[in-house]
Amino acid sequence: YVGPRAYLFDQDEIRIVLAEEAATEALYGIFRQQLVYAHRRLIERLGPSIGAAPIVSVAYDPNSERPGIKGSVDRSFIALTVTGFQLSEFSSMAEGELLTLVTHEVFHLWNGIDRRRGQSPPPTWLVEGGAEYVSVLMASSGARRTVEIENRLNRCLVAIGPRSIRSSALASQGRTPYACGAVVMMLADA
Repeated sequence: YVGPRAYLFDQDEIRIVLAEEAATEALYGIFRQQLVYAHRRLIERLGPSIGAAPIVSVAYDPNSERPGIKGSVDRSFIALTVTGFQLSEFSSMAEGELLTLVTHEVFHLWNGIDRRRGQSPPPTWLVEGGAEYVSVLMASSGARRTVEIENRLNRCLVAIGPRSIRSSALASQGRTPYACGAVVMMLADA
């Protein structure tokens, strides 16, 4: 990392790098708790991930016209981008929603292993669906978990209808692999 020391935070086993000067402390405070919680819970359940301890980059663009949070993972590097929110709106976002996203991205440290070993990548619905399912299990419980799983089932049904997830090109487009893959994981876990 090359940049101001004030943008770099070490929290236990995770290093968080903030890409923006604005709201440094606020963004760190919002993400730190969820990142550490998700990482520790996954280590407890799955053992250590393959590779180095994660580095998390958090970028912030409040002026974007499209509010959202996007995450991506490459080996042990997690990038989280917050767009279109003022910090007051973002910090009041439902904790469960933020924890679901963070857990989803952290889980990729475990389920992206095949791609790092030079093997053919698994289907998108399997990688994204697995991360989605685990994130729902860890970030919700009771009635909220039921609603989250039903939402994914409904999105999958609308997207691919009666077609097979394995043969449908739709299963790898947009949010469909997340929803349909989570449903497959839920059925496999039942």
